[in-house]
Amino acid sequence: MLKTFLKRSLKYASFSLLTIIVLSGCSNNAKPNNNTANTTQTQNTKEETTNFDEISNKFISQIEEKIVKNWPNLNKIWPDLDFSNNNTVIFLLGNDGKAIKAWAIDISGKKELSSSEYSKLNYPDANGFSKDTFNGKDSIFVSLSAVNNEIKEIIDTYEYATHELIHAYHQPKDYIEGSRNQKYPIEYEPRIYRTMIYRNLSNALTADDDNISKNHIQKAAYWFNKWKNEYPNEYEDIRTTDIFEGHAQYVAKLADLTNKDKITKEDFSKKINPNAILTNLGTDSYDLGFVALALLDRNDPNFKNDFFKLQKSPIELLLENVTPVEDIADENLSTEIKKQIDKVNSETKTFIENILTSLNDKSIPYLKVNSDYIEGSIGVAGFYSYNDLEIFSKFSAKYNQDSSNSLSVNELSIITNPNNKVDIIPLTEKFEINGDTLTLKGKNLNGTLKVTTSIEDGRTVYIAK
Repeated sequence: MLKTFLKRSLKYASFSLLTIIVLSGCSNNAKPNNNTANTTQTQNTKEETTNFDEISNKFISQIEEKIVKNWPNLNKIWPDLDFSNNNTVIFLLGNDGKAIKAWAIDISGKKELSSSEYSKLNYPDANGFSKDTFNGKDSIFVSLSAVNNEIKEIIDTYEYATHELIHAYHQPKDYIEGSRNQKYPIEYEPRIYRTMIYRNLSNALTADDDNISKNHIQKAAYWFNKWKNEYPNEYEDIRTTDIFEGHAQYVAKLADLTNKDKITKEDFSKKINPNAILTNLGTDSYDLGFVALALLDRNDPNFKNDFFKLQKSPIELLLENVTPVEDIADENLSTEIKKQIDKVNSETKTFIENILTSLNDKSIPYLKVNSDYIEGSIGVAGFYSYNDLEIFSKFSAKYNQDSSNSLSVNELSIITNPNNKVDIIPLTEKFEINGDTLTLKGKNLNGTLKVTTSIEDGRTVYIAK
């Protein structure tokens, strides 16, 4: 499952289509006895060091090369984009979650930080990111987890860091409100419509013949109009996400091509998948935005100057005045989308079962926590709306109330209300209440909080002070 990490303080919660970093391998589950414990620890340390050296030599240097080469020229991709006051700090974490190495990388190159330097920084948990500053520069911190085995996969952290820096520092801070929540259960039709928009625009972008390209754009307009007219609420709600994610994705995906005078159809063909199936609202905003902005740029690059002022999504800006040509979705595509959505709905029901059960059972207490208590990154498998409630699926975070009280949430779905910054957590695991101290001892909830107790609509509610 795609796991997404984001910084809650960002107004427009953003996450990459990429799995941030995947470091995996076979683990030895045998437990050493007392006589072998010290030997095993020494071996583990050597294995960690080997992995870290491999990352340092191959991975960090590759990111440095891309940053030095491309960041100074990002204004070729989008006007006035200036990363000279930005950097990214990459932390490598050991098995205990503590940083063992760290590098700061900007347009002048990389610098390996000393332990005294990186130990003072508030770095995110493994596979997370956070917005911060380093050496007076606006920064994105990214933490990578290393297992005591070979590295199986590392997805492009350069593109990822560039994407998140754009969100954090290079997009408007005050903008039209919106929601990226996917209605649960997921409906088939709007996902078919958005998939057909993407497929037609992808084919238009890479077509060798201008007339064929135009025809694909007109077919995309047909699906856009159907989606807009039949699902007006979704059209309005997702606009902001389409704008912000489309813009960030467009720049980040082209951020390794700044040395080229012209980006060719062949270049674009390596960045897209014309046969993609888009089943998740909000996640599809990345790819839809990328292809639409690429086509807009082909027709008139000057559109970028007023892009945010217009407050229109990339697909709206491209297709709103296009004469539509009727199109028919391939029957196999419709069947496959329904199959995938049925699977997602089934999985999601399992993930949010604690929420669904609690809504029908008031004997289950709720814990309310201010989201401002969250420290570092959060993990979310999906954003959903159900019966006018906003739900984070398989949510992970750490809430720090004070120096003595904190709560760790590990892949547990919660109800969230961003308007009043309250997260609601059904207490379906073991807990104790002693005076004003709530102690949680479950697999998914662990920690202590100071709380007040109230009864709301027949349900016991603990409210973190």
